[in-house]
Amino acid sequence: MPSNINIFRDPRWGRGQETYGEDPYLTGQMGMAVVRGLQGPEGEKYDKLHACAKHYAVHSGPEWNRHSFNAENIDPRDLWETYLPAFKDLVQKAHVKEVMCAYNRFEGEPCCGSNRLLMQILRDEWGYKEIVVSDCWAISDFYNKGAHETDPDKQHASAKAVLSGTDVECGDSYASLPEAVKEGLID
Repeated sequence: MPSNINIFRDPRWGRGQETYGEDPYLTGQMGMAVVRGLQGPEGEKYDKLHACAKHYAVHSGPEWNRHSFNAENIDPRDLWETYLPAFKDLVQKAHVKEVMCAYNRFEGEPCCGSNRLLMQILRDEWGYKEIVVSDCWAISDFYNKGAHETDPDKQHASAKAVLSGTDVECGDSYASLPEAVKEGLID
């Protein structure tokens, strides 16, 4: 079950009503409550279900170009004080079981292929050990015309996503992973 914890900064964003608003603190508090309600009490034998924090990260519209948008020149203070705190709260305090990487690029790399976002920040710095899932068809944006076009084909895109920390893909690009291994793109 998803929890859209993006920051609502532009009223023209058509999905803004799915968020908890423009306040990072409120977004974190509301997001944690949703995660705890969906997953159930910690320490139980089974989770009720796995909550999913989406869309990681720096995704707050616009919808029309989300498959090619590059969130670049983000002020570090804005990144750490606006865009990331709610995700950090859900990971470290609510122990969310899934994080969905966003369609957009961050500093030139698709979010689902961003070593900085997925490995350095999410996993290494915050200690996240659970599942990272792509938004549907986000990996195909790495190579599709008119999208990010950061990789030449499915094999390269899938290898980049896996090596950057995207565990599960919603789409069909990961079907090319055996070929990526044969090509030596993944050890």
